[in-house]
Amino acid sequence: MVYDGIAAIRVYLYMTMPKQSSPVKSLNALVNYGNELNQYFSPNVGPVIRKDTVVSIMEYLDERFNYSSKVFPEKMGEAVFFHELGHALHGAFSGGIQEVPDGVFEILRGSCFKTIYEANTSAQVEILADVLSVGLMYDSPFIKYDPFSFMNDDARELFHHLTVKMLDRFERVKKIL
Repeated sequence: MVYDGIAAIRVYLYMTMPKQSSPVKSLNALVNYGNELNQYFSPNVGPVIRKDTVVSIMEYLDERFNYSSKVFPEKMGEAVFFHELGHALHGAFSGGIQEVPDGVFEILRGSCFKTIYEANTSAQVEILADVLSVGLMYDSPFIKYDPFSFMNDDARELFHHLTVKMLDRFERVKKIL
């Protein structure tokens, strides 16, 4: 049987999960797998920015410079913010945003970005931020800010699945530690 799209990703994840001959051995294999994943995470560079700090910064910029109305056309501010959240997720997931992780490359290349390897590294990083921003907005009240609404739903669902899987890894690593 040949799988594609989300089904292929699900089968791949199921097939690559560590399985052993007993529940204890399987648990130990999962712990080792989690420890391997942990090497891809890095600590925060500084203190985590809080919601009230972001609000305070934007209020200051708007009051002093009328920043939002000058810099962001209608609905664009939200799209830019989600794009930057995509960069933040990428950086937290892989320890930096200098390049796209290989596993992510394979998912994108196997779906709708067949020529992603041909793009230069900075373009690849920007594409990933856009992919993750679409994934974060998908099936949410913020989908109205998605600048890529012309994309088909299968691609957007794949981006959401990739985003959720990246976020889920944080939870698994935390539980193991």
